[in-house]
Amino acid sequence: MRPEVIRTNCGMCHGGCGVLAHVTGGKLVKVEGDPDCPASRGALCPQGLSATQYVYHPDRLKHPMKRVGQRGEGKWERISWEEALATIAGKLSEVREKYGPLGLAVCGGTGRPVSSQLRRFSNIWGTPNSLGTAHNCMYPTVATNHITYGNNHSADMENSSCIVNWTFKLPAHQGTGRKALNFIRGLKKGAKVISVDPYLSPLAAKSDIWLQIRPGTDCAMALAWLNEIIKGRLYDREFVDKWTFGFDRLAEHVERFTPEWAEQVTWVPAASIRQAARLYASSRPASIHSRVAWEFGTNSTNTGRSIYFLPAVTGNIDTPGGNIFWEEPLSPQQRLGVAMKPEDWSKAVGNFPLINRVRPVARHAGFRAMLTGEPYPIKALMVHASNPIVTGENPRGLIYEAMMKLDFISVMDVFMTPTAELADIVLPASTPFERDNLHVPSGPDSYVPPTLCAAPKVIEPLWEARHDVEVFIEVLKRVGLSYGAECVDEYLDVSLKPIGLNFAQLKEMGWVSRPQEWKKYERGLLRPDNKPGFNTPSGKVEFYSRELEKLKLDPLPVHKEPPESPVSTPELLESYPLVLTTGIRSPVFFHTQYRQLPWTREIHSEPRVRINTETAAKFGIENNDWVWIESPRGRCRQRALLTTGMDPRVVLAEHGWWFPESPGAEHGAWEANINLLTDSEHHDPGLGSTPMRSLLCRVYKA
Repeated sequence: MRPEVIRTNCGMCHGGCGVLAHVTGGKLVKVEGDPDCPASRGALCPQGLSATQYVYHPDRLKHPMKRVGQRGEGKWERISWEEALATIAGKLSEVREKYGPLGLAVCGGTGRPVSSQLRRFSNIWGTPNSLGTAHNCMYPTVATNHITYGNNHSADMENSSCIVNWTFKLPAHQGTGRKALNFIRGLKKGAKVISVDPYLSPLAAKSDIWLQIRPGTDCAMALAWLNEIIKGRLYDREFVDKWTFGFDRLAEHVERFTPEWAEQVTWVPAASIRQAARLYASSRPASIHSRVAWEFGTNSTNTGRSIYFLPAVTGNIDTPGGNIFWEEPLSPQQRLGVAMKPEDWSKAVGNFPLINRVRPVARHAGFRAMLTGEPYPIKALMVHASNPIVTGENPRGLIYEAMMKLDFISVMDVFMTPTAELADIVLPASTPFERDNLHVPSGPDSYVPPTLCAAPKVIEPLWEARHDVEVFIEVLKRVGLSYGAECVDEYLDVSLKPIGLNFAQLKEMGWVSRPQEWKKYERGLLRPDNKPGFNTPSGKVEFYSRELEKLKLDPLPVHKEPPESPVSTPELLESYPLVLTTGIRSPVFFHTQYRQLPWTREIHSEPRVRINTETAAKFGIENNDWVWIESPRGRCRQRALLTTGMDPRVVLAEHGWWFPESPGAEHGAWEANINLLTDSEHHDPGLGSTPMRSLLCRVYKA
């Protein structure tokens, strides 16, 4: 029997890559990249290529289950979907009656993807407490760009003559590996490359200039670049004079942040800082791709703004090969469909005004409210496509303890996870190949022409797995609320209505895309009043932010030391002499997912911590030894990977590790998870981001 080839879009991460699914007799037998998809152009990552192992894995959750032992004891009983939905609706109704809608929090991740669908549920329910990784991942980029430009921008690396990769692991970044393809195309066209990275990654090794920065000092580096560019009159005077606000104040402000000053802070020679700044400023066009590492810090508002000033200062904004304002055919609010009332948004826990502008809650604030009851009690939690016991900061001391205090928890996932083990009800989720969905592969940190893709199911759901949207619809219906749709098909049609399509039409088309428009600020395409300029209070790029000033935040960016560092806490150095940066990613996993799959696990079987050979010798550590990594808050165990590509004072550990095959409810989450060492008590005042990439630690042989 010849296989049927079905065009769809991979949802094993949020990357949105086009897929050709080969189906024989109702069974998925193979997937390959779709060369016609404008988002991925035929490429597919190891996760996507492992789709059949994912869909047919014997350890998938197959039926709804309820807890019959103590929470976390691992005792379960199979139940029907009717009993599961009735239990969830009944328990949430009890919480709503006693504590109001704020008594519920929802927690979503970046997989499957369901984030906008879960937000729709929480908005209808009336709780702003939608917990996720947003405060540390992507939303610092979104928020700082909105404050500065009134919009988001992404790097058109493919058409750049100079590409700056600022602390971003392009080849290994889960969810948006297509960025690496854009980079490779730019490299093949002859682009110069500057890497700001504490580790000699494969990308840094291919760079013309590598700045080996001390983790947590990115703001100081960017301020020194601004100093060099402005002092050397390398900025775009025409763009600065016409389209920016506060340049004179910025120029005066950065006078003291010389490359020599930055050398002492960042550990990078002043000559290298000066060389990199001049190469970027003198190249036309040039782009900066920057995210993730600096977002995990207590100075992320200042850091993001200082880095994102650079495209405006040099005039590399909204032009081919520069940093381009992001568009999409279907806006996030249209996909969400239901806006939250302003009075409900204002009730979100955690007083972080910038994250609350774009996504209401820093995750640690939500779990702290569960633990303490302040500012009000949160007693129930719904988790979809998320594993906060592994991904959250201080998971044992904060997240686990908070979840153990809750009255009710439901978790919906494809596999049993350490987080699901703490639930009262566990629901089996369908995989992306068993559900209809929409994907927007373009994003505010990855240049793809504005595209919206259909992601139709290619096989029927296995066992009793269902789409998360079915759960949202049914639970709301049972408590007397409406999701605005009676089924998944209707929800998708409602989402597409603003662009005049339904899901069947989009499925037939595959995707809709529109040409990228350039210099939109000149033609009134960025402002709701259609006037030229930017969607900011001044109508210009805001170097000096009066909005931040009103919020008692820094109107001009300044470097601030991480709360735990060789500078801010020298008293800890005797016990914890090394700077720890966490979160290195593997190209075969998506955060905590896919460690069950034979192909991905064969490629990457165990967690690895990068340690300089000189440091390892000092502590009697040899390559491949199991070592303990320890901070003042906890420790975990990973294998040593010795390298000369790390500063002897820095170690770099992998994130997201647990072992699905390990017995016990935590499945190894208390063994190898680097987040056990992280800090949930210190935050960026605007964004709530936490210092997960700049801590102190010690390492010793296990």
